[in-house]
Amino acid sequence: MLKYEGKFAIGDTIRSYDFFGRRDCYVEGVVLDPKSFDLGHAAYKIRCTRRVFAGNECADEVGIEFYAPHQTAFMEYDDRLELV
Repeated sequence: MLKYEGKFAIGDTIRSYDFFGRRDCYVEGVVLDPKSFDLGHAAYKIRCTRRVFAGNECADEVGIEFYAPHQTAFMEYDDRLELV
C-alpha cells in the first residue's frame, strides 16, 4: 500500500504541500477521484479551491484540476497530504 492511498474520499477537502519544509507552497482542493491513474500513477484528482505559492495566493488557479500522488519516489515525507 502506498503512503497516502485510501486516506481520503470523494468530497474531502485536502491540502497537498509542494516541497518538504515549505508550508507556504500548497494546493487545497476537493477530491474528485481518490484513485486516479490519469498521469500513469496513483493520485488524488482534486479541484483546486485554493493555491498558495511562496505565501502568495494564486487566485487564477482556483477551479483547475490538480493531482496529489499517493506517494512520491523522491522527497516523500510525513504530512505531505492532509485533510483540511
